[in-house]
Amino acid sequence: YKVAIPLYLQVLDKTDDPVAKSRLAESYRRTNNWKDAEYWYGQIVNLPDAKSTYFLYYGMALQANGKCDLAKEWFEEYTKLEPDSHRGILLSKACTQEEIEVMINKCNSCYEIQSVPINTKYDDFGPVIQDGGLVFASERDNSGITDRIHEWTGFPFLELFFTKVDTLDADNYEYTYEKKPKEYRGKVNTKFHDGPVAFSKDGQKIYITRNNYFKRDRGKDDEGVTRLKIFIGDRKGKEWTNLSGLPFNSDEYSIAHPSISDDGNRLYFSSDMPGGFGGMDLYYTDLEGQQWGPPINLGPIVNTEGHEVFPYMDSKNDRLYFSSDGQIGLGGLDIYYSNFQNEKWTPPSNIGAPINSKWDDHNIVLNESETFGYFASNREGGLGRDDIYSFRKKVVKVEILVFDQATGLPIPDAEVFVFGD
Repeated sequence: YKVAIPLYLQVLDKTDDPVAKSRLAESYRRTNNWKDAEYWYGQIVNLPDAKSTYFLYYGMALQANGKCDLAKEWFEEYTKLEPDSHRGILLSKACTQEEIEVMINKCNSCYEIQSVPINTKYDDFGPVIQDGGLVFASERDNSGITDRIHEWTGFPFLELFFTKVDTLDADNYEYTYEKKPKEYRGKVNTKFHDGPVAFSKDGQKIYITRNNYFKRDRGKDDEGVTRLKIFIGDRKGKEWTNLSGLPFNSDEYSIAHPSISDDGNRLYFSSDMPGGFGGMDLYYTDLEGQQWGPPINLGPIVNTEGHEVFPYMDSKNDRLYFSSDGQIGLGGLDIYYSNFQNEKWTPPSNIGAPINSKWDDHNIVLNESETFGYFASNREGGLGRDDIYSFRKKVVKVEILVFDQATGLPIPDAEVFVFGD
């Protein structure tokens, strides 16, 4: 897409070609350039044979650029053309003032957000707390001699890096970071995309997203695209060995973004395999003896016609965090959570600002008390594209015990009201 953009612009300098306009708009959307995507989708939505998806993407570009009132109109137009689609309805609802205020005010003063001082002008995302530091994926070029550029983005391929984290003030979650991260040990990086990753709770297994490249063999689908797969390896000293792919990895679709349960028996991931509800859906697979079982879709309560990506399972609370651009949100990818109760998933809840924004927000990880964590975002004010941010909760949960003043006995199921200015 990055390479295609200047070529389409050259074509449009010479002729008013609607096909070039649509492909240019698509290229800008695929590279998260919503400003230019808005302009070019605005050029093609009024064409006589405009596809319904152009209305949807034009609305998404307007929303990403802070023009929610206009975006709502185009989401409604998309819904008229695609009455069986719920995506336009949800995105339109997200542009109502009432919903926006709920998401912004939900816990806007609860968290303090800080940029982590390891970010670059490239993509930095996928933070995982491991081995006394952070393991994360980055496009920073660490190869030295050969420039390896991904033509989709025009930037280097993703590699895994590690930065040591030291504690300044544990009570207030203040840390220092090794400002020059090193390539992650264990010889898991290849010459194509590597990351993000997950680790078993005991740190003895690694679950890694990487391009379909294994033992110097690069796989491609029918259109020549190298997809993503998840590989699993065992720790042996400082190395990762016995790397093997999930049994349902495929050359024809992607499997990515692993998150493992605390007991190591259930692996969550994102995939665009056939049979889903939209683009990327969330799935899980259970360990059956020594083999991973068939993938199970989490269903339409969690998955939408959009993309659901970057799952993070909080096993302690049976709560699944993930990012989606198909739910009611502030724009782009927002972070949500769904609880597993009574053998089913609850409707997703948007965690709200300031963690979510009108930009892409994803890759959340938390400590056990859910009072500190990290996420990634391409929001305004960052150093590059996706940057890694830390957040700490400024409020604490309290337990209130209510007693009868006369008898001194506890009052069960008491309702407590707080009055004030």
